[in-house]
Amino acid sequence: MAKREERMNNKIYLRLFFAMVILFWAGILLVAQESQEDPLAAAFMENFSRANDETKLDILRDSVNYGADQMGPLYQQALEYVVNNSDGLVQNVQLQQIALVSAQLAGLSGYQPATMSLWELFDAYSEAGVRIAVLDALKRENLGNEQVFLLLNRWIERQISIFRAGGGINAQVVSQAVLTLSGYRDPRSFPQLLSLTVLGISQEISSRAQAGLDSIDGDYARMAEEVIQSYPAAEKLVALRTAVNREDLSNEQRASVCITALEVGNNLAVSDPANASTIRELRTLSVRNLGDLRWAEATSHIIQHFDLCIQELDRGIGSKSALLEAVAALGSMGAREAAVRLALYLDVINSFVENNQGYDEQITLAVVRNLGELKSKAGLNALLYLGYLDYSKNIRDAGEKARRAILDQ
Repeated sequence: MAKREERMNNKIYLRLFFAMVILFWAGILLVAQESQEDPLAAAFMENFSRANDETKLDILRDSVNYGADQMGPLYQQALEYVVNNSDGLVQNVQLQQIALVSAQLAGLSGYQPATMSLWELFDAYSEAGVRIAVLDALKRENLGNEQVFLLLNRWIERQISIFRAGGGINAQVVSQAVLTLSGYRDPRSFPQLLSLTVLGISQEISSRAQAGLDSIDGDYARMAEEVIQSYPAAEKLVALRTAVNREDLSNEQRASVCITALEVGNNLAVSDPANASTIRELRTLSVRNLGDLRWAEATSHIIQHFDLCIQELDRGIGSKSALLEAVAALGSMGAREAAVRLALYLDVINSFVENNQGYDEQITLAVVRNLGELKSKAGLNALLYLGYLDYSKNIRDAGEKARRAILDQ
């Protein structure tokens, strides 16, 4: 029994011995690791913590001579010092200089743990030079993260709201913020960047926002459609223009954006009189592109637009060119539905001529030619009746050509 207890005690002592050895070597490794973190940086941090503001500034400036990439912890310490004393920033010139220099050096060092300290400084102090330095620092690859992206995107959104409400914003800071935000190439910033292209804050902001839009990764067509559905008229139009001019969009994507824009524009034609001209431009651009694509699935939407164009021209608020483009788009659809609508319109024109009420040569000629382009028997009756009326020779000849195109197919 005694021997068994002795063996048990020996095992316990042996385990304790090995545990002590492991702890000893762990301590050695920890000391070694700490020594590898650069005792020079630690010395700078110690001196910074006990110095006055004037000396703190000297310490920061001197640190660059020893390699900014090794001094990241010092710069984070300086940023935290400024943030913790931000109440005195307005009165303390030296503290302001510490804020500026620490932001610049944190960016130079690329020290990732300093990221949120940089944003806290941005949030705490609105002086343009410091904010620009922070934003410039946050452009560094190591310093960008999801949280900063969301905070910056939200901040820009607030600036847009303030500007729309007639408030004052700092264009220089917004411009730098756009540059920093664009570096993320994140689809979630699409609406904000798009708005900045049309707000007219400054040419530099508009150009940087457009460059940011062009660099965004993701489903551009879907992003454009979301803006067209939810944002103000000016943004809708820019989203459409940007989408149809992108070479990387497929015909299907381009058509989808145009149909969305046309549907939204048709619905807003009466309900948004304050932006009527922009909405008309949105519809016209959509129809032009859908016509070029010969996208038959859009026929019903183009017919609705066509009807609106007629009403707007009659009321003196629309243009003949928009109506002519609508007629041409219907002619390119290759759909019987389009031929039926153009034939009904030709019936109306025929009735005007029959009652000596006159007609527009250019519009009538466009309707007749596009009925011939469609080659649908739905247009035959109106074209035949045209031959009995007092039209010009041009229209009569076009009517005969259209009838032959239908009958000879």
